[in-house]
Amino acid sequence: MIYKIDYKILYVVYFLLSIKIEKVLYKVYTVYIYIFCDIFHNISKNINYIEINLIIENFWRDKMRELLEINPIIGAIKNDLELNQVIKSDCDIVFLLNGDILTLRKKVKFLQKHGKKVFVHIDMITGVSSSPITVDYVKNELNLDGIITTKTNIVKRAIELDLNVVQRFFFIDSISLENAIESLKKVKPQAIEIMPGILPKVIKRMSKEYPNMPIICGGLIDKKEEIIKVLSCGAMAVSTSKIEIW
Repeated sequence: MIYKIDYKILYVVYFLLSIKIEKVLYKVYTVYIYIFCDIFHNISKNINYIEINLIIENFWRDKMRELLEINPIIGAIKNDLELNQVIKSDCDIVFLLNGDILTLRKKVKFLQKHGKKVFVHIDMITGVSSSPITVDYVKNELNLDGIITTKTNIVKRAIELDLNVVQRFFFIDSISLENAIESLKKVKPQAIEIMPGILPKVIKRMSKEYPNMPIICGGLIDKKEEIIKVLSCGAMAVSTSKIEIW
């Protein structure tokens, strides 16, 4: 028999723990929640831990959602000119899409110094391998706010390390759409990015399949009217390198 968890109790615990919560303490807090459930109900053998893990996943996805809700426009930068322009913008989140292993730390610190939340597309950083160990390096050495990747094994490792991860999906046909839906059944990042972003049908389908998954749209979006359209279709944010939109 599986015990039905009192969700109100868990949410109260999460509310208390979310005050000034630090990601590095995530695992400690998770242990506290398990202990709390055991002590409060004294029936640890019957608790449905799958449900607890689902609540934990949703908790961190909500944290990502809060980040995106501050400003739906994300500055996507690919060169040093855009790097110097984005710090003057209202963008709270920056997607760093270029660099190499030698200059990455300097760029991240520069952006964070100007109050930006930095997500690095580690697939595009020269000198960085596609091995999951790369995630360990960027988390421990760069103090990133999150990463972007197209690779499921990288997403999985980021989740294990409690690092925010946005998974990019490129949609060129119906097969790529179905593959993305199946992939997300196995590994769920904090958010996904749809490329190119001007695909209302894809946005609506992904939003329907995963209503709790924040959706970011990027690529080929360079007009305010296009931003309004994708947001109305279910996207939460738009990443763009168009300086005029920042």
